[in-house]
Amino acid sequence: MTANSTWDRLAPVYDLQLALERAALEAAVKLVASRPELRLLDLGTGTGAFLRKLAREPARPNLAVGVDASAEMLARVPSLPMGWSVQAADVTDLPFGDSSFDVATAAYLLHLLEPSQLAETLAEAKRVLAPAGRLVVVVPAAPSSILARPYEAVANGLARLGPLGGLRVIDPRPALRAAGFAIREERHVTRGYPSLILESEAGVPGQLRRQTDELTGREQDAERDEERTRADADDPPVAP
Repeated sequence: MTANSTWDRLAPVYDLQLALERAALEAAVKLVASRPELRLLDLGTGTGAFLRKLAREPARPNLAVGVDASAEMLARVPSLPMGWSVQAADVTDLPFGDSSFDVATAAYLLHLLEPSQLAETLAEAKRVLAPAGRLVVVVPAAPSSILARPYEAVANGLARLGPLGGLRVIDPRPALRAAGFAIREERHVTRGYPSLILESEAGVPGQLRRQTDELTGREQDAERDEERTRADADDPPVAP
């Protein structure tokens, strides 16, 4: 069974779990910082969950396009504002010209892709974005606590059962940087699916290198702090 036929088969029940995506999608909408003049592309739009959230913004974009490979998922996208549309497309081979959009979004898509597909998808996103265009992504993330390791192990194990068998925990930052994006902001949500929301920008090489070095240093510091927290939690207190 192909991935497309799997999602076609799951389309009738997909929206049953949208409540668990709500907090992360709301955070992504805030990072988009919508304005009427923005041209927005939603990658892997599915049943249009992100577009529905964005449509409620008072300064929503005049132009928004959602793409997905599953015709059955797209058939369940509700009515959208005038000037908005959805179409069937492969995220690794987008049917748009260079610099066609100002912002691209990818909510709960990247964790479904194989490494080669991920690289191709990010390269295509960068191609269709205008210079200094932004990419906002939402991915499953382990909670930042002593439960992180067991949560990640269970989520990744369940993910092997199929698309809705689980949410594979990934860190897309290395792939984003490799594709030429500089991370501008990140947010974490723990309500619903624990998720990481990133806003990145298609950067100039020199500027990108400086930002990457700075962010990598901060991430390394945060990882060391988290490791110390986990170690303290794993070690039982010594009796006096």
